[in-house]
Amino acid sequence: MGSKDDGDDLIKEFDGTTFGSRQRRLRVEWAKGDGRVKKREDSRRSQNMDPSDTVFVVGFDPSLTKDDDLRDYFSGSGRIVRLDVRGTFAFIQYGSVEDATEAIKNCHDT
Repeated sequence: MGSKDDGDDLIKEFDGTTFGSRQRRLRVEWAKGDGRVKKREDSRRSQNMDPSDTVFVVGFDPSLTKDDDLRDYFSGSGRIVRLDVRGTFAFIQYGSVEDATEAIKNCHDT
């Protein structure tokens, strides 16, 4: 199991990596709140919240990336209980915070 600091470090390292056939840069961070899209990104980012069981991913090309592509890419270390893709971003919810942390770590290690 990873700590919040471990998760934060891994998100910082994984954020900006490339994904997909067009090698688009991903934006990866802890999902804040209950997974609903926030009205103002700056306000959401300024909240100091604990990690959740949900990972927020943005920056992939929705015309080339299918739900199953994201599910396959992020399912390496935990059971995905929800995958919600909305245009160019997605919320990926795991069975636990530890699974979400492990998934981010495993994605960084690939």
